Amino acid sequence: MRCSGATGTARRHHRGRIDRAGAGSGGALHRACDRLGARSAAWLRHRRLEGVSVEQLLFVYGTLRRGREHAPRLERARFVARATARGRLYLCHWPAFVDGAGFVVGELYAVDEDLLALLDAFEGEGCLYARERREVRDEYGGRRDAWLYRWLGSVDGCRPIPSGDVSRVRSVP
Repeated sequence: MRCSGATGTARRHHRGRIDRAGAGSGGALHRACDRLGARSAAWLRHRRLEGVSVEQLLFVYGTLRRGREHAPRLERARFVARATARGRLYLCHWPAFVDGAGFVVGELYAVDEDLLALLDAFEGEGCLYARERREVRDEYGGRRDAWLYRWLGSVDGCRPIPSGDVSRVRSVP
């Protein structure tokens, strides 16, 4: 494996030892390779070449939640935990997550890139919703970065959901 930088190159041997050529004073290149996680990056590249997709976290708050009408779309996903995200929830034609004070209740799933692409099409990513990375808090108190779909339309005329929990609303499309 090779890492390169302005001060030189480094090569990792099969036993994990690193040779540094022209690394400069203080091993700046070694620190740069460690910061970049060269070993992790190589593993990810290797996994992608094998056709294995890396899992990412997705926060869902509406019709994709367990027991809702579109939950079967997440059959390939792995449920991680219940979670909350900072924002507000409205009921427009569909549940709509928007920025604001308060918390939205939902679920966290581990999904692969192929499933994310299918969900982007289902959610109307770029038209109805924008898929964005947000910090969410899981039911165990952990903070995690996850994708979520934020509503792009206006919430004028939409019904606010003060609890932030769509499962407490009787009539959800």
